[in-house]
Amino acid sequence: MLDGEVDKCFYVFMRTTIDIPDPLFREVKARAAYEGKKMKDLIAGFIEAGLRTSSFSMDAEDPVPPPPIAFKKDSQTTQVGPYSNADLMEILEDEDALQNSHKS
Repeated sequence: MLDGEVDKCFYVFMRTTIDIPDPLFREVKARAAYEGKKMKDLIAGFIEAGLRTSSFSMDAEDPVPPPPIAFKKDSQTTQVGPYSNADLMEILEDEDALQNSHKS
């Protein structure tokens, strides 16, 4: 039974699963890393921006943004691509390992 006090939740987050092509996933993940953001925050920003645009066009003449730049940081230098696919996968795996080590 309720005691009369109700806690209000002002921020509600929905978890969902979406299927996106692997190349798009890699691009989003690389961009999130480049911008120092979590993927969920970057994707939420993209969705918000897309929903708030006054007009939406998928014309072939629309400019395509440049691909993200992959980079690898170490204690001494920051290396900026171009990288091979194997290099990019190593960067993504290193990022995943780092994120997973922070969760423990």
